[in-house]
Amino acid sequence: MFNQIAIDQALLKSLVTLGSIIEARDKYTGGHVWRVGQYARLLGGSMHLKDDALFLLELGGVIHDIGKIGTPDAILNKPDKLTDDEYDIMKNHASLGSTLVKNHPLEPLVIDTVSDHHERLDGKGYPLPKSASELTLHARIMTVADAFDAMTSERPYRQGMHPEKALSILKENIGTQFDADVVNHLVTLYGKGQLSDTLNHAGFGRKMLSCPACGPVIAPTTKHKDGNHINCPACGGDYIIHKHGDTFEIVFTEKMLNQYEPKADEDAIDYIVKVSPKKIKLPK
Repeated sequence: MFNQIAIDQALLKSLVTLGSIIEARDKYTGGHVWRVGQYARLLGGSMHLKDDALFLLELGGVIHDIGKIGTPDAILNKPDKLTDDEYDIMKNHASLGSTLVKNHPLEPLVIDTVSDHHERLDGKGYPLPKSASELTLHARIMTVADAFDAMTSERPYRQGMHPEKALSILKENIGTQFDADVVNHLVTLYGKGQLSDTLNHAGFGRKMLSCPACGPVIAPTTKHKDGNHINCPACGGDYIIHKHGDTFEIVFTEKMLNQYEPKADEDAIDYIVKVSPKKIKLPK
């Protein structure tokens, strides 16, 4: 049996915009929610899920960290590893995210990925924690996609891991933290080269650009053209971009901008709204 839900595009756009602008507060995670959504969709496709389910996985990726609206900037952008107390505050984003989407008209589309993307099969996750039998396939997929991107992306206190190292860690934690079937599908996708268009990208055809001081944290948009200025969200360095093959090279202007203004990823927002079905079927 299924519930059929109509998707109001204005409501969808407002929800996705909120998720995107919240991510933009974190100076080091440009493109994270887009990449998580794409990894999740690729996993769903590999597991032969239907179109409605694939859309929900992409949407869940963009929305999953919406609870970080309550995470203080000092913790979100701390240049060092978090203390235990700071990590406890960071972990609140899963429960706060659930509260934010609760009773929203589109709650059924995203609640499992928002609330459960840090749960574990062994019951040691957060915020509740839940047992393996309580976790939907979507939540299991999102957990793997989120962890893989977190490990392979740059952080202020460490470089991103090589994908093969991240995959080995996922495999080591099969059965306790991660679902074996989901991890094995991700390994297969990587082996076939099907993750390359998502790894180190900020969007479709948009490779992350690397600030010499901060690493690959600059996320270009489709609006950026040859000769435009772009700034590093982490250090404020001002660069001019020049087209180079399928990406850009950046040249430092020797200017530093004092303020970083978080902006929603309009490309990701427009894409989600464009591919959204008018109605979607959800299992009861």
